[in-house]
Amino acid sequence: MCLRLAAHWQVLDGIITVVDAKHILGHLAEAREGGAINESREQIAFADRVVLNKCDLVDEANLGEIEAAIRSINKVAQIHRSTNSVIDPDLLINIRGFSVERALDQHPDFLQQDNDIFDHKFHDDEIGNVSFTFDGAVNLSTFQNIISKLIETQGQRMYRYKGVLSVAGMDQKFLFQGVHMLFQGDFWNTWEPGQKRQSRFVLIGKGLDEDALRATFEACKVQPLRFAVGDVVLACRDAAFISAKVIATWDEGNPYRLLLDGEDKLEVWVPEDSEEYVKGAE
Repeated sequence: MCLRLAAHWQVLDGIITVVDAKHILGHLAEAREGGAINESREQIAFADRVVLNKCDLVDEANLGEIEAAIRSINKVAQIHRSTNSVIDPDLLINIRGFSVERALDQHPDFLQQDNDIFDHKFHDDEIGNVSFTFDGAVNLSTFQNIISKLIETQGQRMYRYKGVLSVAGMDQKFLFQGVHMLFQGDFWNTWEPGQKRQSRFVLIGKGLDEDALRATFEACKVQPLRFAVGDVVLACRDAAFISAKVIATWDEGNPYRLLLDGEDKLEVWVPEDSEEYVKGAE
């Protein structure tokens, strides 16, 4: 089951931000009282394309400094230099900025952590990047619950976020992406034989707590299952626990598939290996 919050009839191609090369460094350095958002930083954080305009008014050394400042806020946005706002329009269409598949095809390392930008430690009130990678499979149901809670509690601070998951019991990669409260995820392409399966995350936002986010996402990692095929357990159904038998583990991304006792011989999936759903037979 995939969590989809984007309407199927709408397609957001991408977000374009125009940056004034002459004045942008000053705008980025402006302080805001009371923790207010620096609009220039926020707009860059959202962008898939940055049009760096008025390049004729700035020398090459300053242009390099400006581009480095932009990438410190948003690593994955493409930067295009411009004078008098003249730019090839083909660069501003068919962006598919919300296609993780395309992002991985064009920038295979965009989710990698081995980049100096991601080692940058920023203050709580700054907009910056957080990324991390960990081995081991994740429980998709747990991830969906966690991302839903993050969106509810921190969605306004999470400007852009993307990732790829290695889901237990599934041969396909699960790709996800989001902007603020809008989240989209689905399975795409199978893991290649011998390919190291990892889960990778990139988040761009304001006041992100890297350690807390890492711990939150690592809570999705699966642990050894408590029960094996053939075990008799108690499964929660309609707020009551009834006898059942484990007939499969990590089936279609679920830790257990159970055969419930009863004449109907009903089979059910258990989304998480927790006492809330299944426990040992008494």
